[in-house]
Amino acid sequence: KISIQMYNNTNTIADHKEEEDSIFIEIERLSGDTISFHHAAMVILRAAKNQSSRTTPELQLTSTAKRPILPLKSRRCNGNRQDIVKQTMENIQTLMKKDRLDAIVLGMESLSHLTKTSNEAASAVIMGEEWQEVKDTLFSLIMDHDYETSDSDDVPKEEHLQLTLALTIVANALGLYCRRKEEVHAPSELTLDVEELKELIVSLSGHMKKAESESAVNNSNVHVHTQNMYQASRCVMFLIELSEELKSFVAESTNLGLLAFSLRCEHGGICKHNLLGNVCRRIASSLGTFKC
Repeated sequence: KISIQMYNNTNTIADHKEEEDSIFIEIERLSGDTISFHHAAMVILRAAKNQSSRTTPELQLTSTAKRPILPLKSRRCNGNRQDIVKQTMENIQTLMKKDRLDAIVLGMESLSHLTKTSNEAASAVIMGEEWQEVKDTLFSLIMDHDYETSDSDDVPKEEHLQLTLALTIVANALGLYCRRKEEVHAPSELTLDVEELKELIVSLSGHMKKAESESAVNNSNVHVHTQNMYQASRCVMFLIELSEELKSFVAESTNLGLLAFSLRCEHGGICKHNLLGNVCRRIASSLGTFKC
């Protein structure tokens, strides 16, 4: 689902007559797949410039006047859900292997949407297996993040986005794991690398405390730091709900300060972020009732 806005150029001091008479087109993605939106937007913009499109035939702009509207069921992609998810994961992995930051961010944005509903994508993020490169990239962004380099003013905005997206993707995947645990009532069916996830928790606690301290002194990026706090907190919340061993690790590792952080932010932190407050209350409640 996209939104297209067109604006008339009313700038009377334009250098050229053609600029004065030009129309600005703004295309915004409201919902749906990021990659498909990117291709569709390019088709629309080229058509507006009266240029030929280089995209695939199914994305060409064509008249629908003589075409009957097909029922939703008939317009669905061919193949089963597993095949569709696999094809999407292949596209994501290809984008994330590129050197261009905008391509990597595009792939990660698509994966953040996919991990909201796809158990297959969630398994790829947490377990890796066939998609080990995707998992390694995400975990590396979280566990090897260099704040001294990333806080520089010269760092592109896409690089700042990568950490937030990585935290969001992992949190979404862990959330689906929690849902599956409740549905199957058999935690043993959900295989987890507990030792690796303990290392992840240590990194998450660092991100939470760093983002909290930066929010207090850096108003220009306070929304970024708050989002990182929220997504990292979601990761911790789902991890301690997934495994008693991980909950025990967090409760006993007082040096991580996760319980203290949760108590400080249970009312939304500095920004009064309601979702962050809800997550922190769940963490504090879970750890507060834990019996060693």
